[in-house]
Amino acid sequence: MRIPALIFLLAALSIPMAAHAEEFQSCWVAEVRNPDTGFLDQVTRCRIAGGDTVDYASDTDVPSVLYPNLGTDITGQCWYLTSAATAYLILNRYADGSADVGLDTDPSAPGGIIAIGPTLPRCTSEPTPIDDPSADAWDYVMSYIHDPPEPDLNPEPGQGITGLDTFVGVAVPDDHSASLSSGVSTLEVEIEVDAVI
Repeated sequence: MRIPALIFLLAALSIPMAAHAEEFQSCWVAEVRNPDTGFLDQVTRCRIAGGDTVDYASDTDVPSVLYPNLGTDITGQCWYLTSAATAYLILNRYADGSADVGLDTDPSAPGGIIAIGPTLPRCTSEPTPIDDPSADAWDYVMSYIHDPPEPDLNPEPGQGITGLDTFVGVAVPDDHSASLSSGVSTLEVEIEVDAVI
């Protein structure tokens, strides 16, 4: 009875294990020839952390929750799926696999979704992710410096009266806006100063 148990154990070890949700780096569509029909079938091909790729019949067969992401493949700009949570959403998906993608600027508050045009095709080869536009925006905001204020005195110097209070007035800087483009998406950044202390 030990031999069948050993054969079962060896057979169980040779079956590829399903990847866990956190292991999918990227999933794109690929065409493979069906050995039975000779026709090309579309599959979802996923890169797993560690280097291997696995083919699934469709996106829904991937044993993980998948999120859209933006990237580039050998044909150019495209969208793909990953198991890492992203701020992107599919707004509209079309029969050819292309999609209108949006960016959720604040997942904790409704109404913060902005469309990132134009319509993007689905990646058909392994994608390279693009930079996170929200991180680019924060880098820009944190490095931006308004022009230094020019304080004025009330009353003007030389016209004050001894013993009365003198106040310094500083104007609030004008609003600032900029467009940050990653090639795949454009993000509008607006900086507004509420008060100067």
